[in-house]
Amino acid sequence: MNAKKTDADEQQRAKTGRRPVVKDAIATFVANLTADADDYADLWEKEWETFADKSVSTRNIYASRYRNAIREAYGDNHPALHFVKVLDRSDDPLRTVESRGAGGRKATRADSIDLFGTAAQTLKEEHDRSLAEGKTEKQASAVYKRGLGKLWKSELDEMLQTLKSNTVLTTTAAYRNELRRRGLDDELTLSIVRPPEDAQKARSIQYRDAIVEQHRDLVPMPHWQDILDRAKELIPATDASWSALEQAARETASDISRTRAVEIGVALGILTGRRPFEIFCQGVFSPLPIMADPTTNTEHTRGRGYETWRVLFSGQAKTRGNEGRNSTSRFRSPC
Repeated sequence: MNAKKTDADEQQRAKTGRRPVVKDAIATFVANLTADADDYADLWEKEWETFADKSVSTRNIYASRYRNAIREAYGDNHPALHFVKVLDRSDDPLRTVESRGAGGRKATRADSIDLFGTAAQTLKEEHDRSLAEGKTEKQASAVYKRGLGKLWKSELDEMLQTLKSNTVLTTTAAYRNELRRRGLDDELTLSIVRPPEDAQKARSIQYRDAIVEQHRDLVPMPHWQDILDRAKELIPATDASWSALEQAARETASDISRTRAVEIGVALGILTGRRPFEIFCQGVFSPLPIMADPTTNTEHTRGRGYETWRVLFSGQAKTRGNEGRNSTSRFRSPC
């Protein structure tokens, strides 16, 4: 009976795999924090001894994972975070066996990204600790920049040897997203963890070439003039002067139906080429005064004239932070 039970246990263990020992230990430690509220230092010292024989990098990673678990359970201000830190950075001279990566299986890119994020977080915690201990921002940042630069160079060298240029760019974006997920989205960190310039330049050239090819491969639209004429007919007409145009538009808008509003929006999209989201949600059109000096961007007009083929538009979407093109900026748009 016992033999059969043992065989069944072995088969079940083979199916489920090895239990995540470290994960269970972290969960137990976090749960015990409420019971040992007055002795966090002693509690962490005992926990540290359970993996003190690991390599330096593994100990750093474990400590960071414990801290992350505490933050997730109790928030960023729990007092235990002051004591849960790396207690010893010396190498263990008795350790002669290389540790298994990824639980004995072949490491994946996701594993590499996770380990990199953990290592970067540990470096950031060291940076913050150095500032708290009295080092200047310049000194702490120099150490952090040097350490993170070495980590990223190692990752980037491996990617450049095994991945294509475009894949390097997308994979780098995954690394940066992992850093953002961990709250490491400061300018210094992201200025280090970035793709190589030659890969970015190659991607930019490919993109521009593709755009040029699309512009050359124009698709003729039958009855285009009829479509434009119909779009113009759908725009409400008014006899109001330019100065009273906005008030007239408000009065018209208060009486139109939903169907009529959609028709006007579609017509505006056809005549201006703006995105549907801009038309229906945040875009604003206004008359464009004829400039007394076309080379300037002032509002000084030549008399009371307004341009016929261009309008002022604000509310652009998908700006990517480009100067003069954010959602609150007005600029000339053909129509």
